[in-house]
Amino acid sequence: MKMLKKSITFSMLAMVFATSITACSTKSADTGVASTASTTPTNEVATNSPNAEANKYKDPIELSLALWDVESGLAKSKDDAIYQLLSKKFNVTFKPVGITWDDYAQKINLWAASDSLPDIFSIDAIGTPTFYNWVNQGVVKPLPKDLSKYQNLSKYLDVNDIQATKINGQFYGIPRRTYPSLDYNANDRVIFYRWDWAQAAGVTKEPNTYEEFKDMMVKIVNANPEGKKPVGLTGLPKTAPDVLWTYSNPLATSDGSGADSKWVKEDGKYIPAIFSKNSLPTLKLARDWFTSGIVDKDLPLLKGEQHYEKFASGKAAAIVVSGGYINGYKKIEKDRFSKVYPDKKFTEAVKSLKPLVSTDGNRYHPVFKTYWSESYFNAKISDKKMERILDLYDYLLSNEGKRLVNYGIENVDYKLDGAKIVPIDPKVVIGEKYPSTLVFNTLATWETLYPVDDANDQSWMNKDLQKDAIDYMKFIKGNTKVPSFSPELTLVSTPAKDKFSVIHSDFLIKIMVGTDDVEKMFNKEVEVYKGKGLDKVIQEVNEKSQQMGIK
Repeated sequence: MKMLKKSITFSMLAMVFATSITACSTKSADTGVASTASTTPTNEVATNSPNAEANKYKDPIELSLALWDVESGLAKSKDDAIYQLLSKKFNVTFKPVGITWDDYAQKINLWAASDSLPDIFSIDAIGTPTFYNWVNQGVVKPLPKDLSKYQNLSKYLDVNDIQATKINGQFYGIPRRTYPSLDYNANDRVIFYRWDWAQAAGVTKEPNTYEEFKDMMVKIVNANPEGKKPVGLTGLPKTAPDVLWTYSNPLATSDGSGADSKWVKEDGKYIPAIFSKNSLPTLKLARDWFTSGIVDKDLPLLKGEQHYEKFASGKAAAIVVSGGYINGYKKIEKDRFSKVYPDKKFTEAVKSLKPLVSTDGNRYHPVFKTYWSESYFNAKISDKKMERILDLYDYLLSNEGKRLVNYGIENVDYKLDGAKIVPIDPKVVIGEKYPSTLVFNTLATWETLYPVDDANDQSWMNKDLQKDAIDYMKFIKGNTKVPSFSPELTLVSTPAKDKFSVIHSDFLIKIMVGTDDVEKMFNKEVEVYKGKGLDKVIQEVNEKSQQMGIK
């Protein structure tokens, strides 16, 4: 989920305040993944004493780190008390290596090819040909097989979908878990739309079906509110298509990596969901919406934050937001909409679109993983440096570490009241007071469920929008369905599959903007991928499924 990446998210952590929150532990019915996101001191693994740490970390180490926003996060490290605390604790300094959402994959692949990778870097590579090449060519350093001395890290990794990322029984990266269950993937792709414009155009109720949503968009565009000639639905080309797949083929949704295909059984064998005949209704819908002006004609070319600008400035009636309510608050309402429309109340002017009724009568949301992206380590780093890194990660995954990088310094920014974390000054934004937390609270894990799950969470300035976010997730949990699939087949390694990749968003957009018959184009694209080895991939995965006992 790149924007997820993904962006997802990351913006939320940037807004975290010192907060009052109780411990939580949940288990996903669809993945069997247990959450370890508790921030209370209960059952916390003990950390080393200061004297033991001083002896263990007597030699200083510099760690080069490539992570989104790392340069801005560490720019004032000398004045950042949390940076200084971690630096002193582990006797490390961090050398930021800048990457952006637009260039991170290109940069990291270039560094890998030129043998110039930083010590630590993050990218969404699991399951891709790139990942398998890195493993086979010794580009990334594996974690030790015995992780027992890293108790928090070992516990964190001991869940089903993360264990499935091992190669020959060994981890070659640390997945950054985002959620305890797939339900929360719904917050990775949320459509926000101008409800005030819809009402002015004669719409009296929120849309429940794709047809009703189209009708609403047509009415808004034709009404030309504010004289700005707004387009219909905008978004980024890599993430927006996911909301269309849910019309007829929700398992074709993708995190954008090109290697996260969910497999469905069709005509007696497993195939990647995107090549299922269930894709055709979605592709026809996409074509219809594009040709009728419901989808922004510029969408295939948009990048960065251009879609936010369009929507917030009144030039689009709806927007697909990666990162959902979190980015809806930060990137739209707080940073832009409130400045363009200072007299409008965001939650009255804008609504989120609940998942619509699909072709089979159910409601679906995009389905990805419980984690997005991974931390990797340059194979050339010494065992001593690797041990220091793993000690850091183990601490960041401890309850003490989580409290530090999310809520600040105990008795300075918050106090513990039993199982609760009570902010000393609720108005203090931890990410602004300690910019390094925007790096350290996303380095090992995302774990971004609180703002859309806990009414007591104080990471929002707009409490009305927070309530909407909580209500949205309640609707998701009570009214949507996650189709059954085997995550093992998504990650299984075979010779042909390891070299195969399909970008689902590109697949949809190519047909959406095309002029030939949709079904004809679909069949032609299937043949193109057969030329890239699709049949062999299907054969190998089906053989593996039998060996794994997946019927």
